[in-house]
Amino acid sequence: MALIMHLYSYGNEKCVKGAKIKTKINKISLITALFLVMISSLQCSMENPVAPSWEMDINIPLIDNCTYLNELLPMVKSPVKSDSFIVFTMDTIKITGDPKMVELSAFDLQIESGTIQYNLDNHLPVGIDSGMIYISDDSATVFSAPKIVIGPLRVLPALYDSTGRVTAASSNLISFVLDSFQIAFLSDRGHSVFAGYSMVSYGTNGLTVKAGYSDYLHSNVLVTVRKKVM
Repeated sequence: MALIMHLYSYGNEKCVKGAKIKTKINKISLITALFLVMISSLQCSMENPVAPSWEMDINIPLIDNCTYLNELLPMVKSPVKSDSFIVFTMDTIKITGDPKMVELSAFDLQIESGTIQYNLDNHLPVGIDSGMIYISDDSATVFSAPKIVIGPLRVLPALYDSTGRVTAASSNLISFVLDSFQIAFLSDRGHSVFAGYSMVSYGTNGLTVKAGYSDYLHSNVLVTVRKKVM
């Protein structure tokens, strides 16, 4: 009986050792297979490289300009100076900003999308009834044959107290989404880009208003493009 038990134990030990050896062989085979797959994948990646890419937003200022009250004085009727203020009435006026060349070197990569934001801050007691932005490839055609037109933008008069002093500016914002033609136009490095603006105000409608010499109109136009970077 003892001999039978010994032989049984010896047989079990032999089976366990065989199972362990088989397990080791299976593990080695699995590791070898995984290694071959990794080598194959690496070789495929080297033969067909795919560069990483991401998107980024680029902001480019088109126009950033202030028009102060003293620049409008020739258009002011019956001005009366009172310390640092001027009391006046104003008829309909039109303000035109000379075309400005804009550097667009940031458009040298693939553009996914783009917007133009036109923000007009009014720190005058006179409203702006129509503000327009014009963009062209020639300074001579900015107003006569523009490639891109943004507007009109209307802004109420600034807020002011009983003494006539402006207490807060009025502002408005237009966000203009560029279409494929306009993106292609801005991306074309074969020409220069020029931007200009015009504003029309119906004046004070016969009312007498008061403003400080430092009061102003602020035009800010920003183009934002989303580019794919490889």
